Amino acid sequence: MHKGNAITLIYCRPKSKLYLIGAIGLVVSPILANYSFFSQISIGDMLIFIFTPLLLGRIVFTPLTIINIILSALIILCSYFLLNGPDIYAGIYRAAFYYLFFMIIISSKDLKLPYFAKLYGGMVIIASLAVIFQWVAYTLFSKAIYLDLPMERYEPDALVVLDHTFRGGGLFREPSYFALYVMPYFIYSVFRRNIFHLFIISMAGILSTSTLMFFLILMALLIYLGLNLRLIYAGMVGILILSTLAILFSSGLFDGYAFVDKVSLIFTDGGTLNERFLPIFTIIGMSDSVMPSTQVLDFYLSANSWFNSAVSIVVYFGIGGLALLVLNILRINFIISTVFLVLVFSTHFLSSCFSIFIAIAFMVMGSSMSIMHSHKNSLT
Repeated sequence: MHKGNAITLIYCRPKSKLYLIGAIGLVVSPILANYSFFSQISIGDMLIFIFTPLLLGRIVFTPLTIINIILSALIILCSYFLLNGPDIYAGIYRAAFYYLFFMIIISSKDLKLPYFAKLYGGMVIIASLAVIFQWVAYTLFSKAIYLDLPMERYEPDALVVLDHTFRGGGLFREPSYFALYVMPYFIYSVFRRNIFHLFIISMAGILSTSTLMFFLILMALLIYLGLNLRLIYAGMVGILILSTLAILFSSGLFDGYAFVDKVSLIFTDGGTLNERFLPIFTIIGMSDSVMPSTQVLDFYLSANSWFNSAVSIVVYFGIGGLALLVLNILRINFIISTVFLVLVFSTHFLSSCFSIFIAIAFMVMGSSMSIMHSHKNSLT
């Protein structure tokens, strides 16, 4: 089906139950990312593998989308042969799937997926209430309640208490995953001026002690001010933060300067900045061309270190693969492109089902709010 200079593939009716099932699968996939399906393939991965191709029926293929598919496929194909073909590290197949579909989704136009927005919004509120429930259970009843499912997991739930400070992710293994999951809907709620949902999500984020959520709340304030909305909204968010911090202060958050230490560690040796961002320069320095090499791959696999998504992309698909990704991200709305760049260079979200889910969520929510094509490259 043609729409101007774009093409849309329609596999089934927009309101088909197949789309409802697909939307449910996509919405719960990040929650199931820590549960094993087979070997290193999680249940969340399988849901993405099954239902993401269904999205091709709702994606408007612009010339840019087609060009990205061709370039990404060429990069992946070259990497396959440059990294020894059949003997290649198995992880590249997983990386190739997420890289290709992420590129397709972020270069698509007006992605509209039936049922997704409402299901996702409801699940965000449920996930936020789960964090609040865990915090209340610990604070009032001194009980650490785990909300994980009785299935084989890759890593145990990170619900812990540090210096009398609660730290939990609710339905997720740890707070950072909770923050990643709610991020698109949180920003969507800012544009919708949905104070009630912002209150619940912000409360849960602060209680979880997620550093990412603190930055998201700060971004929400900047968006409010940048869009020249009434100061009363910014004031309400500010009151929310101050009142929540007051609650946490009374429960021992700042005992022993735990919070100050947590923030300062981001910038110190071995902290978040050094550990998650700086290794990309080491990998680029080892690369002798824009394409991947076995030397860099061997170093990557033998290093006992944590690497972000940017490092993984350079290892698997070369500097050229990273450059193509960054260029496509930069053409999106300023706010969304900023979020994507932060995630690529500070987390490993592109190696999991979170990458496709977050891309879909931002594009669908952005399409419904027209924020992907308005406020272009500006907060005003």
